[in-house]
Amino acid sequence: LNVVQGAPIYWSEAAIGCSILVYILRRPNLFFHRISRLFREERLFFFFVGLFLLGIVSSFIFNPHTISGWGEIKSFYIVPALFLIAILLHIEKSDDIEILAFAWLFGVAAASLVGVIAYLSGWLTYDGRLASLYLSPNYLAMLVAPGVLLSIFFFSGRVWKRHQWTIVFLGSATLFSLWATRSYAAWLAVVLACFATWLFWRIGGVRSYGAILAVLVLFLGVAFLHERGTEKWQSLVSGSDQSSLASRIMIWQAAVKISVDAFPVG
Repeated sequence: LNVVQGAPIYWSEAAIGCSILVYILRRPNLFFHRISRLFREERLFFFFVGLFLLGIVSSFIFNPHTISGWGEIKSFYIVPALFLIAILLHIEKSDDIEILAFAWLFGVAAASLVGVIAYLSGWLTYDGRLASLYLSPNYLAMLVAPGVLLSIFFFSGRVWKRHQWTIVFLGSATLFSLWATRSYAAWLAVVLACFATWLFWRIGGVRSYGAILAVLVLFLGVAFLHERGTEKWQSLVSGSDQSSLASRIMIWQAAVKISVDAFPVG
């Protein structure tokens, strides 16, 4: 819901803006000190975020645009960046990061549990995929995918040992919702992220990386057994023009062509 009827600002966005504004007004010196420190410590991160936002905004300006388009840029790109800045400003010790990460996991798991209920109720798309309350199964997959890595992190950590069964429950709900979306791209992203985490932990001498291998093997096994006879899987492995991968390749080729023909704001 909008904060003011007709105004393109939502309550969650207003809360983020007010949080940063109050922080600036109450601690102006500390705000500029932390901002300057963040820019020094995370130069590459801010550079790539700025480059991404510059590309989005410039492409929008130099092409036909609408007021609703500005709203989409604000809600999908600018506000999330401000949200991250607000989080970094309010973090004062490393324990705060783990608490926020656990809150993230809890929120993802709540959405996943709604997805589980929707799945058991038969509330699926025409091709048997779980979208839950979202417009597309891919949207739900993007939302819940980080929950798998967060679950592994907390399950493997010593600080959260007493909450392991809770984490197992939350992680299982998240993994089930991710599987039910049948979003191959999200599956691949999670598997690669798990493999990278396992590799870094192994190199770093972390012993508790068995949970990652278990998740990888279980997920890949269930996914393969369930999907190998489906039409979506067959179209993918056969290289059909009707597969989602073929559609994405066409989009990427079109994007490259547009970028070359209308450089640099294509």
